[in-house]
Amino acid sequence: MQRINHLISLVSALLVLFLAGSAFFLSFESLKDLAVQIGIAEAIAWLYPAIIDGAIIVFSLSVLRANLTRERPVYPWVLVSLFTLLSVVLNIIHAQRELLAQFLAAIPPVALFLSFELLLTVANVWLVYHQPGDGDVAGAIVIGDMLSIDGGYGRSIPHRTQG
Repeated sequence: MQRINHLISLVSALLVLFLAGSAFFLSFESLKDLAVQIGIAEAIAWLYPAIIDGAIIVFSLSVLRANLTRERPVYPWVLVSLFTLLSVVLNIIHAQRELLAQFLAAIPPVALFLSFELLLTVANVWLVYHQPGDGDVAGAIVIGDMLSIDGGYGRSIPHRTQG
């Protein structure tokens, strides 16, 4: 059973990375085209989507680091949310004026946000499960503020975080 869980986790992580990469690429192209449309030189227009969508990934990694070090990730979450919203708005502005086009334009940054956050959640659970820190129970999974002593299939107790 553990081998099947490991295989499912690996395949899921690879698919999430593919989804995040695809979403990043689509949003990147849209934001780059928007930058060119407003007069930014084509040679440097790629910097705008790199900054905007790249920031979502950087700030998401800050959320993971904060979770792993048991810090409160409020500020990184605010940054992830703001830059995701910015990317959504700019992708919609780039879209045609039809409602369907605008809806489709919003999907890549939202998919990037959700897929990367899912990947971070899986990584966070995996890292805590495989490398318990000080005060953790070996083989335990920390999800939010709850400590599951048996990997999530039974009793959960409040888990202390530094704060």
